[in-house]
Amino acid sequence: MTSIGDWRYTKDFTAELFDANQQSIGEGTLYLNGAKVGNAAQTTAFLGADYRLGKVNLDMAYRYAGTFMLTMLLLMLYSLSQTMQVH
Repeated sequence: MTSIGDWRYTKDFTAELFDANQQSIGEGTLYLNGAKVGNAAQTTAFLGADYRLGKVNLDMAYRYAGTFMLTMLLLMLYSLSQTMQVH
């Protein structure tokens, strides 16, 4: 099984922003339209095999889930929070 995706947001979002003390500092726009979806594997693959050796069954499997975009999303959110900080 193989799945190759290109998961992307289709619009921007409005979010409530908080400071380091978890106090609301207002709302901001998350400009995510066209950005890859974080924490979702863009590419996955699975390969499995079953072997019978006499009275023993041996199952082997390999699963790949790659191209996670969580790190990029967190960096974007951190950057947004820094630009909207109230001084």
